This record gives sequence, structure tokens and C-alpha cells, in this order.
Amino acid sequence: MITYDRLFIGGAWAEPGSPELLAISSPHDQSVIGRAAQAQPVDVDRAVAAARISFDAGVWRTAPPRQRISVLRRFNALREENAEKVAHLISLENGSAGWFTRAGQPGLTRQAHAYLKAAEEFGWEETVAPSDPASPVRSVVRREAVGVVAAVIPWNSPFSSATAKIIPALLAGNSVVLKVSPENSLSMGFLAELLERVDLPEGVISVLPADRETSEYLVSHREVDKIAFTGSTRAGRRIASIAGEQLKRVSLELGGKSAAVILPDADIEKAVAGLKFGSLLNNGESCIAQTRVLAPRSRYEEVVTALKALVESLKVGDPGDPDTFIGPMIRPDQQERVRAYIRLGIEEGARWSPEARTSPKAWRRATT
Repeated sequence: MITYDRLFIGGAWAEPGSPELLAISSPHDQSVIGRAAQAQPVDVDRAVAAARISFDAGVWRTAPPRQRISVLRRFNALREENAEKVAHLISLENGSAGWFTRAGQPGLTRQAHAYLKAAEEFGWEETVAPSDPASPVRSVVRREAVGVVAAVIPWNSPFSSATAKIIPALLAGNSVVLKVSPENSLSMGFLAELLERVDLPEGVISVLPADRETSEYLVSHREVDKIAFTGSTRAGRRIASIAGEQLKRVSLELGGKSAAVILPDADIEKAVAGLKFGSLLNNGESCIAQTRVLAPRSRYEEVVTALKALVESLKVGDPGDPDTFIGPMIRPDQQERVRAYIRLGIEEGARWSPEARTSPKAWRRATT
């Protein structure tokens, strides 16, 4: 049992506004694997206030870029040292197969290194010479941090999403409030532990697991200068409207409906083998998953046969089993959503076997 009964606010663990802890259940067997405090609006106020004070005081934003780079490099090294624990926690919470969560760890390292390299090469301050060499005038271009950043991430790949949000924002000198999904309270609690171990000044970073209502309170907060959001298109529209009303900066990474396009001269075996990872990685719960396959009618049967063979070859089960390729979906509502797509496919004429071509009853037997 893993318990986080406090919230990480401004770089320190603090008593939450509500003493009630959320039970975190395993998607695999529904057992309770942990309990964690969930942020309320009062906790958001405290986190944003700490971020504002630290930013206005300049304790982080005025630090030399090399100092900020050094701190974030130490954070990345700590994450690397604890890669196995990170992978384990994500599998526990999300039901993601162990092969996927472990395979993703080197990618997190490369991701962080790319940000660090960009920060090292970035022109934080540049002197621009006048067009007339005889002129004594010189212009200085200085890139400065935005301010308080509200970073909101989804549950399906928490460490990757968190890395993509907080490292660039912190490298630039911003103060950050990271809002994470309740489902990821344990892995993101561990993220907070890692952040606690590096030399970030007081107030610069907070990590708050919270529901959608509290998330909207955060992005609507008047002391937030920038919103960075990854999630659904519907939520993105709402956030964009809030940002527009308040004239605050916003960046959105939304939805995903990628297609695999198989051309008439394609090697079907290789194309379908690629879909093993292109469509089904992380249990198919990924915004970059190829959720549609577009194939020429002339090769339709080949593609269907190959896809059927691929799917039947994959082991579905306990994410902790090294032979499992696909684990359980994270929540019952996600499971029902997929079932609804299957039912819709059947209604629109989908088939699953030669028998089903002439027997609708076979479909009903297969999906009940």
C-alpha cells in the first residue's frame, strides 16, 4: 500500500485542504494499491500564491541559465536512477504492460536531454548590431520567463507528459503548478519526491492530483500567466475559451485520430507488424495510436486476415507478467467506451469470422 496523505505545494509537503484520501485501484484486479490526497481549490490557491511569490521575487527566473540547466540535469539523473520504480508505478496505476513502461524510460532520458541541449544553445540574451556600422546604438534582446505556468496533463503517459511540460517551463525560469490526473496520484507523488531532492527554490514547483473541476479552477486562476494542456479536444476548447477571455497565453495538444494508410503495393506482413506497436502500444490508450487502418479494396481481405492473426497472437492479461503485451484498460468507463465502438461496428456491418458473414447471431454470441 502506497500512501500520499499530503500534497506537494511550493516544493514542500503540506496538509491538504481535505483530509479525505482517494483510493487508487489496480486496473488488473481492482485491489486497492494506494491512497492519496486530492487537491481542492484552496490548495490551488496556495500553490499559485507560492508560485507567484517565487516568480516575482526572482529567486528562480533571475538565476543564470546554466544554474537552471544544472538543477534540471540532476532531476533527470534522479529519474534515470529510479527508472525501474517509475515503470512499476505506472504499470500499477494504468494497467500498462511492463514491457511498455520499461521501454519508455530511455525515451524520457532522450526527451530531457533534448530540452537541456536546447537550453544550452538558446540565445537567452543577444546584442543586435545596427545596420549602420557607424551608429553607436546597440539593441539587446533578452528572453524572459512568462510567469506562473499551469501545466495540465492526462493519465495515459504521465511521466512523459510531465517531462514535456515542466522541464522546458522550469528551464525558462517560470514557476509551475503541475495538475495531474487522480489515477496517477502514486507515480506523480513519486515525481514530487524526485523534485524535492533537487535544489529548486521554495515556491517554484507544485504537483497537484485533482479532478476536472479543480483543474478548471486552476486554469481560470487570475494569477496564472500561461496554460499548457494536453488532453481531450473538448477540454481544450473550454481551456482555450478561458485563456481567450483572460488574454493569457495557452498551448494545447489535443485528441488524436491517426490513420495507418496501406498502399496497393505495400508489404502487408510488414505493414501489419508495424501496427502491433503503432496501434496497440500502451493498451491502445495513446493519442498517437493509429486507430484507423485505411486499405485498398483490392487487398482488403489480406489486411483483415493479417490483422486478425496479429491480434490473436498477443497475450492479454496481468501487466506484471513479462509475457503480457496488452494489459487492462485503466477504468471501467474506458472499457465500456471500447465495447460501444465494437457494438457500433457490428451495427455497421463488421464481421469477425466467416460464420459471422451470414449469421448475425454469431456476432451477438461473441460480444456478450
